[in-house]
Amino acid sequence: MLRKAVVGAACCRPADLLSARRPAGSPRIAIRRVKVFARAEEAAAGMNSVVPFLLEDRLHATGGKFESSGVFARCVAVDGALITGQNPASSTVVAEAMVRHLREQQRQ
Repeated sequence: MLRKAVVGAACCRPADLLSARRPAGSPRIAIRRVKVFARAEEAAAGMNSVVPFLLEDRLHATGGKFESSGVFARCVAVDGALITGQNPASSTVVAEAMVRHLREQQRQ
């Protein structure tokens, strides 16, 4: 049986998904629930004037559904096979969610 891949990313890594397009040209991230390093976290880390763009803003611009769980909160968003975490503290919960997703696929 053909299985879809699971994609996991935390903190600023979901930026890699911004340029991914569907065959018709629309962003793959559009209308997907995604957690990324938030504007408030960039500011708290003193990075909002250092980074080339604020990921939360870019996500909104591409039609993604940004979800925040608070500054530096450990959290995960699962939208099908797309699993994202808000910040570095979320890496473990992203990995755990990816393993659960893969195990569920095995049972099907």
